[in-house]
Amino acid sequence: SVFPNPAKNSLTIKNYSNSLNKYQLSIKNLEGQEILTRSIEFVDNFEIDITTLSNGLYFLILQNETEQIQQKLIVQH
Repeated sequence: SVFPNPAKNSLTIKNYSNSLNKYQLSIKNLEGQEILTRSIEFVDNFEIDITTLSNGLYFLILQNETEQIQQKLIVQH
């Protein structure tokens, strides 16, 4: 899960499987432009700083070799 949403300064991604997960994280704007991309590895929670993002609607995409998760994200500073 991804929370909080709407987000202000940071975003937390929670892993419920309790095993190491490796993902490619992308945040895209409504035009499909990649605003942020990062390779991440985490077991429990991963927190990402989003203070550089402007207020608005984005798409957060987590992808690995077996799955892709996409979620709408609202940023309100």
